[in-house]
Amino acid sequence: MKYSRLGDTGLVVSRLTLGAMTFGSGEMWGFEFSVDQKAADGLVGRAIDGGVNFFDTADIYAFGASEAILGRALGKRRKDVVIATKVGGRMSDALTDAGLSFRHILSAAEASLRRLNTDYIDLYQVHFNDRITPIDETVRALDNLVRRGPLAGGFLSGKYTREDPKGGGGRLAAFDFPTVDKDLGYAVVDTLKGMAYAHGTTAAAVALA
Repeated sequence: MKYSRLGDTGLVVSRLTLGAMTFGSGEMWGFEFSVDQKAADGLVGRAIDGGVNFFDTADIYAFGASEAILGRALGKRRKDVVIATKVGGRMSDALTDAGLSFRHILSAAEASLRRLNTDYIDLYQVHFNDRITPIDETVRALDNLVRRGPLAGGFLSGKYTREDPKGGGGRLAAFDFPTVDKDLGYAVVDTLKGMAYAHGTTAAAVALA
């Protein structure tokens, strides 16, 4: 396998990328999603064994199923690969659930993180043109995500607790970053979870807010 830098970043990726657009079931725009979890597990496993470390998906592929299937297929190997996903497509009938507004980008990023079962997205891409939203609003939202980590490297996602400091094998299980006062950090997470419960949302959503 040959590898290259990803643009001007320090990420090194395989020149071959496994696209997960076919992961899921059903049809959209005349395109059929036909790769179930078992088949995806096999494809992802063989790709990694062959040296592929770059995987591409999007929130709109099978309306989120592609991201979820890819996340499960990667499992603990997620830390060894680069994941690219995309934002902008319509995810439901709600008027706000599409486009490149500040609100939608932040909520869509959180949803993608959940489906991919990861604490971070390596490459977050604008999928469609949005003629309504000013470009500076879109850029501000993307910059906001970068500045936030997002979620302090995952610590404020709610996965890492006193009872499960490794977060079920999450990103921070392998290395201690960012360096924080753990006792204080767990107290913050407990508070986030309490606020999230009261508002019917997640600790990650409260942290981002």
